[in-house]
Amino acid sequence: MRVICTNEGLVSNFELLELLRQRTREPGHAPRYPQPHDPFPTELQCYGALSRTLSGCQTRSQLSDLLVSLNSMSLTSAECLNLINLKPSCNVEIFLVIDAYEERLAGGQMGKMLKIIAELS
Repeated sequence: MRVICTNEGLVSNFELLELLRQRTREPGHAPRYPQPHDPFPTELQCYGALSRTLSGCQTRSQLSDLLVSLNSMSLTSAECLNLINLKPSCNVEIFLVIDAYEERLAGGQMGKMLKIIAELS
């Protein structure tokens, strides 16, 4: 058996939703690769659930702007991904996402981070 595609990394809910849009042939989204079969029921269910969340109204430019803004705060890629997917709105939610926040983030950075997330996602 030969591995055709290895794990290329983490994907956000928005990126997964884009892929599922292609797989489910949503109007206006042409598939980028040949479709060997119709979408699986689980793909359709996942698409429906994700389209009702925050990822359904995000854009690629919003996410790239958010990542550029968060880059100065020295967060890990997993923490950035969780901030994108969860869009925390208060300090408690950020505390749950960022490991050792007391040591890594200054007092003013928490408010700045909440403001950036609210504006850009």
